[in-house]
Amino acid sequence: MKQTKTILQIAFWMAAVLICATAALFESKVPFFGTLPTTTDINTLYTLEITSVILTIAALPLALKGFSYITRVIKKSTIDSNKKEHLYCAYALMRIALLFIIILFNISLYYILNNESAMYCSLIGVVTLIFCFPGTKSINEFTETK
Repeated sequence: MKQTKTILQIAFWMAAVLICATAALFESKVPFFGTLPTTTDINTLYTLEITSVILTIAALPLALKGFSYITRVIKKSTIDSNKKEHLYCAYALMRIALLFIIILFNISLYYILNNESAMYCSLIGVVTLIFCFPGTKSINEFTETK
């Protein structure tokens, strides 16, 4: 259990640091990150904005309720607790990775296209990522057998 908690917390904090580093690189004038060209084609802007919002709307419930549903199904299964813990770790890592990708996509759109809705979507993703912080209590509840 301690190893699972350590792995998940390292993944969580790595995602948080990489998100902050990406935003810092875009804010700076580092070559490539600070000098990306912007597009003025209205169709491209609209398509990317809608894609950003739809991906965020789809990913957040999947990360929260989808993970809850999967863990309930695995918890009710008859496999041993060690295998349950490994499955929990794998799905929790996928959840953190999904939110990380969505947040990075939205941050990139904000800085490349100066799109405010992408920044709001990335902030919503960051708040959702905070709710995915792995704790000992949730891992213990998951692996205990009744």
